[in-house]
Amino acid sequence: MGQTFLLASFVPFLRADLGMNAGDFGIIYGTATLLSAACLMLLAFILDRYDMRLITVVTSILLMIGAYMFTHCEELIFIGVSIFLLRFAGQGMMSKISSVGTSRYFVTDRGKAVSITGMGWPTGEILLPGTAILLMGIFSWQSTFLMMTSLMVAIVLIVGLLLIWKYDEFYDPEKNAAKVEREHGGSIQHYTPWAVLKTPYYIMTLPYGIINPFLVTCLFLFQGTVATYKGWDVEVMIAGLSYYGLIRLLVGLYGGDLVDRFTARRLYPFSKMPLVLGVGILWMAESQYWLFAYLTILGGCVGMSGTANNALWAELYGTRYLATIKSIAMFVGIGASALGPMIIGYFLKIHIDVGTLLFWAMIYISAASVLAYLAPYPKHLAPRRTKKEKI
Repeated sequence: MGQTFLLASFVPFLRADLGMNAGDFGIIYGTATLLSAACLMLLAFILDRYDMRLITVVTSILLMIGAYMFTHCEELIFIGVSIFLLRFAGQGMMSKISSVGTSRYFVTDRGKAVSITGMGWPTGEILLPGTAILLMGIFSWQSTFLMMTSLMVAIVLIVGLLLIWKYDEFYDPEKNAAKVEREHGGSIQHYTPWAVLKTPYYIMTLPYGIINPFLVTCLFLFQGTVATYKGWDVEVMIAGLSYYGLIRLLVGLYGGDLVDRFTARRLYPFSKMPLVLGVGILWMAESQYWLFAYLTILGGCVGMSGTANNALWAELYGTRYLATIKSIAMFVGIGASALGPMIIGYFLKIHIDVGTLLFWAMIYISAASVLAYLAPYPKHLAPRRTKKEKI
């Protein structure tokens, strides 16, 4: 419930109630997201040390508090706090609990496992924006947001916890590390977070890694601004999110099999390159029908890169410190999703048009893709995939 694609459906109503312009909201949203990213990086180590069930309960409580504040508070400082809680608990911790737990527990067929658990995000993109619009035709936007958040939390607490309750190697980090060591005969290499930061691969792929959180966040958050610039119907753009989510879901599922066959490290540098074409279509197209070609490419790239990225860190750096390692990458990503609205909001405020910003985005994607392709693998990898043994 803290994802940008869903919050963007409620933001116009919140801004109208508070009389806030797009630039000012972008700054508040970006600041709250940046603070949530910092807290996530500082607190992610708890997933490497403590029971994941307890962490899930606490995260759910924080998410509900954030939802209540988002719908009831009128002071800007409390709106900022509510966005912080939604982004930290919903965008950050819930996603990390899912990806870390799955990547750590599954060794064989890791790609398929993370692609299945990754279905939650695109499924939400398919169902939630349309559901929100439908419910807001009956209830107020505040009641709609609270009802949807309550339902999501109930599913997590009741269904999610019951599924993992008996599998102590899933929610207990120490027992999981022992399980991985047994399956690999003690040969697997577990990198510490500090060792990861010193690898050229990590440094050279950072610009590539922030493409999704920076670019996609801004494309969703400022979709109304893009619609105005293109002369397109904003309602069609919002409805298009469900189509985008469907494409992302299908590609993400198929991507899991590709990861198991070819490895995440081989696929990852190619997963976002087509975005250059997608952004180019959004920049140059005049007819609104081209929106779906753009969304097809965007959904495919996000789906493939998401599946590859979730498997990548365990494949390269082992699983013992996986939560902390992922938190560093997520801090950079969430930081990018925070700075994106602030930077783009500032550019729009000084009257740089959307077309110019899309052209700059194409240049950046191209340069980052080349850099990621040239990045050398770490010297001491977790065991490579073979025909007899998959990682």
